[in-house]
Amino acid sequence: MSHSDYVTAVLAMDADSANKHTAALMQSLNFTSTYAFGKHLTEQLVNGTLIRPGVSRAIVRPSLIASVAFEPYPGYINSYAGAGGYTMGYALGFFQGLKSVAYASDTFLDLIPADVVAALVIAAGAAAAATAGSSHTGSRAVIFHAASAESNPLPVGYCFDKMGQFWRANPPPLCLPATRYVSMPRQHCPSQQGINR
Repeated sequence: MSHSDYVTAVLAMDADSANKHTAALMQSLNFTSTYAFGKHLTEQLVNGTLIRPGVSRAIVRPSLIASVAFEPYPGYINSYAGAGGYTMGYALGFFQGLKSVAYASDTFLDLIPADVVAALVIAAGAAAAATAGSSHTGSRAVIFHAASAESNPLPVGYCFDKMGQFWRANPPPLCLPATRYVSMPRQHCPSQQGINR
């Protein structure tokens, strides 16, 4: 079944049937979140849709998008989605101990600045436009990845240490009572019980 046939079928189902069918399909394809599954369906749509002959398509796959690196100023973010929400949750006191952290201290966060992703989207569009109509125009989209962990690894333990230093020196105007900024021991390994919560 193609992605478009699947989406058409799911849209025709009642909510319970759609949820059960989608959960079974996600499990069979090893998708652990509807977010990742939705991105997969979107990529299939882009790859399977030929707008007209000779038109190139591009897909940009960023890792976790974080605050900007340069403009309007380093660290700026206007959203609490993704890494911004995680950072603000920490600042406001929602991580009250290591049991609330489901990452090992040596796990790498793969963050990419929002302005770097924006530049890559523009470059990917330009690259697709430059190959439109040429022999390089294939039947599939060209995929661009935007990630940082290989060139700039950021261990979770280091990140928690730096966030704690910053928020202790610059407390937010509002946070939960008895907020304490936990530091992660270098050998922190979350329990299965903590992960399942």
